[in-house]
Amino acid sequence: MAVVAAAAQIVGDTVAYVRAFTYYARGGAFAGSEDYYFAGYADATRAANHVFGSALAIRMWRAPHYRKDSYASDLRDNLCNVAVPGTGLPLSYVCASRVVAVAFLVAVVPFW
Repeated sequence: MAVVAAAAQIVGDTVAYVRAFTYYARGGAFAGSEDYYFAGYADATRAANHVFGSALAIRMWRAPHYRKDSYASDLRDNLCNVAVPGTGLPLSYVCASRVVAVAFLVAVVPFW
């Protein structure tokens, strides 16, 4: 029975992450959102901060950056020497396109 409860918790947490990520990535406001998306979590504000930061990278993708033409190109340059743990895959590969970055943030990060 403990396995079923743990699986239900994992599914619930993942759904909360994806819902909040989608909301923030589409331009949703941070203020007050932690009470809606992470209600009942002990660290609701911390969870919302983490997801908002990930979504903000997607929102800023094409925005100009002081070192590069866009935030995305700066990410690719800065993350070329950082690897996905346990894989050796440079994180700059994840920044190859916005679609790949969103897919990584939605499909891989919740299980990391």
